[in-house]
Amino acid sequence: LWDHMDAILSLGVTDLVDHLLDESHRQGPEANRLRPTPGESKFGKALDRVQKRDLLLLAACYDNSTGAPFTTRWRRLRHTIGYTGWTAWAEAALGLVVLAVVLGVMFYTGNAASWLSRPWVYLVAGFAWLPWLYKWARQRARAGRIARNLRVLRRDPGSIRELLASFAANDLLNQPLPDKARTDDRYELLAKLQGVLRALGVTGVLVLVDRVDEPHLINGKTELVRDLIWPMLDNKFLKQPGVGFKLLLPAELADHAHREDRDFHQRARLDKQNMVPSLDWTGQALWDLTNDRIAACAAEGQTPKLRDLISDDVSDERLLDALRALRTPRHLFKFLFRLISNHCAAHTDSDPAWKISRETFESVLAVYTREQAAVDRGLSVG
Repeated sequence: LWDHMDAILSLGVTDLVDHLLDESHRQGPEANRLRPTPGESKFGKALDRVQKRDLLLLAACYDNSTGAPFTTRWRRLRHTIGYTGWTAWAEAALGLVVLAVVLGVMFYTGNAASWLSRPWVYLVAGFAWLPWLYKWARQRARAGRIARNLRVLRRDPGSIRELLASFAANDLLNQPLPDKARTDDRYELLAKLQGVLRALGVTGVLVLVDRVDEPHLINGKTELVRDLIWPMLDNKFLKQPGVGFKLLLPAELADHAHREDRDFHQRARLDKQNMVPSLDWTGQALWDLTNDRIAACAAEGQTPKLRDLISDDVSDERLLDALRALRTPRHLFKFLFRLISNHCAAHTDSDPAWKISRETFESVLAVYTREQAAVDRGLSVG
C-alpha cells in the first residue's frame, strides 16, 4: 500500500511544483492549475513557514519531473516560496569559526610551529566539527533509507542528503519521512500535502485509477491486476478526509473479491465503498454523446445528427433500444465504426446511399451483440 501512496504523492507533488514554478512543459488539464488564495499576489504569501517547510520536504522526496534535476527544481522552489534556513549551517559555521580562531591565535602569536606541536589544538578543532560530522552521518543514513524505501521513484541518496542538509535541524525534528516500509509516515505526508493545497485554495484531491490491465508487465492478466489493486482496497485508505478515489477496474475482479477470506473483507469493507458492478450508460445518454461526437466532426455551419445517418425504417425507439444494449461508449463507437464500414463497403461511388438501411443496421447489431456476449462470458477476447 505504501508504494501506491508514494506514487500518489509523487504525481501530486510533481504537478504542484510544476505549477508553482510555472513550468511550460507541465502536464495535466488546465483545470488543475493552482492559483493563490484570494487576496494574495504570490504563492509564498499564501503559505506560512511550516507549510513552506512541508512543501520543500515533500518536493525533496517526491518531485519526479524529467524536465530538470529535482535538486535544481528544489532550489528554485525554495526561492519562489521564500523559505530561509540559515540555521541549517550552524554546525558548519561553528567548525569554521573555531578553526579560524585557532589559526588566528597561531599567527597572532607568531609561533605557529609551537602551537602545531600541541595535541590539544587538534582536539579543539576536531571537537568543533563533531556536530557537523554527526549531522552529516545521520542525514546520509536517513537519505539511504529514503532511497531504498521509495521503490516507485529513482532517488540518489547523495542528492537527498544534500537537500536534507538545507533544512534547519528544528525543521526536521519529529517530521515524517518515507524511510520505512510502512503506511504511517505516508498518511502524515499526504496530510501535509493536503494542508499546502488548502492554503493555495484547493479543497480536495481526486485519485483516478484506470486502464490497470494495459501495462506490459500485467498484459491483461486478471491475477496480476488483482495483486496490483488489492493493497489499495483498504477502508482507512479509501475513506481519507478530503481525498476521493475512483477505481475503474475490470469486471473479472468481482469474482476474485467474492472468493476472498474474511480478513480481506474486514479490511476492505466493500459494503462501504459505493461499488458499481457495471458502468452502463442509458440509451439517451449514448444518443446525446453520439450527436456531440458527430457535431465535433461536422463542417462549419453544419449540425448533423445520428438520426440523419440511419434510415427512417429504424424507429427512434428501436435505435434507443440498440444503444441501450451497447451499454458503454466504447462498445457504441466500435459498433458505429463497424456499421459505417459495412455500409460504405456495400455501395459504390457511382451509386451512393446516404442512409444506413434497416437490414444493415440489424445484421451488424446482431453480430456485434453476439460477439460482445461471448466476451462477457469469457469465451472470447474483446
